[in-house]
Amino acid sequence: MTSTRKEQNWIYEQIDFLLENLGSAEPGDFLCDVSLLLYGMNEEDIDSTLLLSANKYEWQTGMGKLCSKNHWLCRQQFTFGRALAVMDEKRVSYLSDFLKNLISDKTYLYENSSEAFCYLLQTMFSQQYIKDFITPSTLCSLMACMIAPQQGEVILEPVCGSGRLLVAAAKYNSDCVLTGIDVNARMIVLTFFNMYFNGKIPARLYHMNFLEDLNEYNRCDAVLANPPYGDDIHMTIDFVNKIMEMLKMGGRCGILVPEGFLTSTVREVIEMRMRLLEVYTLEGIVALPRKIYKPYTESNSSLILLRKQSATPDYTVFLSRLPEWAGGNNEFSDQVYKQDMGRIADAWRHYKEKDHGYWRLYEDDIAWSVSAEEIRHNDYIFAADSYTKPEFLLPETQLEELRDKVFDGYEKLERAIGNYFDEDFESWL
Repeated sequence: MTSTRKEQNWIYEQIDFLLENLGSAEPGDFLCDVSLLLYGMNEEDIDSTLLLSANKYEWQTGMGKLCSKNHWLCRQQFTFGRALAVMDEKRVSYLSDFLKNLISDKTYLYENSSEAFCYLLQTMFSQQYIKDFITPSTLCSLMACMIAPQQGEVILEPVCGSGRLLVAAAKYNSDCVLTGIDVNARMIVLTFFNMYFNGKIPARLYHMNFLEDLNEYNRCDAVLANPPYGDDIHMTIDFVNKIMEMLKMGGRCGILVPEGFLTSTVREVIEMRMRLLEVYTLEGIVALPRKIYKPYTESNSSLILLRKQSATPDYTVFLSRLPEWAGGNNEFSDQVYKQDMGRIADAWRHYKEKDHGYWRLYEDDIAWSVSAEEIRHNDYIFAADSYTKPEFLLPETQLEELRDKVFDGYEKLERAIGNYFDEDFESWL
């Protein structure tokens, strides 16, 4: 947290103004340039004099020196300073004043810089200054909770974007080993800054193609993934196949997949779903609301939870449906799903602790289970809504007690009705 709410609001106002006055600067380049300046101001061995200059050419010189001191940044195929190069002097001066005000309070410099970065990142995505798709933060937290990274485990995000799933994994367990991969140079740089400003989280980040550049020697314990799928269902198949290949035996993954993958009657897709159910273990399916990805898009999708191990033929699968937000679009935020996601996470924990028979959480109907046999007989359809929630059956002893209470209550009600009419009849005599 920053020192005061007043400081936070000031930061937000400054960033809003900067975003309204980008001029010809490309938004993605601007985000990376400002992120690098904020990062450099917080590194003790960096001379921040050039970074605080109101001269954009000195800024570019300072950014070059900063990158040369960070070996990872130096190796990236990304050019910093492009946005600053096309900004006019008035905008440069405004940005310089903003940075000088941040650094004037050394006590809260990192906190305020983190606040500035996180607000800048979120605003640029939510207001669609940048068109790249990102996974909603609440969904990232749910996925990390359901995968439950453990101490020392290697957690991979194969298409990391801005690294939100890695941040969620670190917040769940700070002692796991995080690995992020992305084919887009800008996004892997943003992941670096996102990890830095969310607690200086260590991570191994690589600019590469997940489908082409990794082999069996890079295997991991768990994968959190939101692959790019678009309209090509075969791309989803390629990603799911590669993820299962990269997992160690017994490893697990949470993958966001489109509706077409869950229900398609295309032979290759059915064979892929069959393999996931029969060769591996399909642990769970969470159907997601169409609006959860707004403002980027609306999409029918689900989270599938898999484990790389064979299961008994009669095993069961956890199912859940996150209810759609009923409010207006102008009120929309992925935070509106937070409470129901908490219910799903609780149901998942409860389910994992119980015997895997037909099951339903006592206090909630947001989750249920289905047998693998029923999925086999339904052409390996993975859509959670295709399976009826089983009725919750109480143990026989509790059923007998419930029957006794019902009959006892019925007899009392019958006597009360009889007494009422007897009294009412007497009043007419």
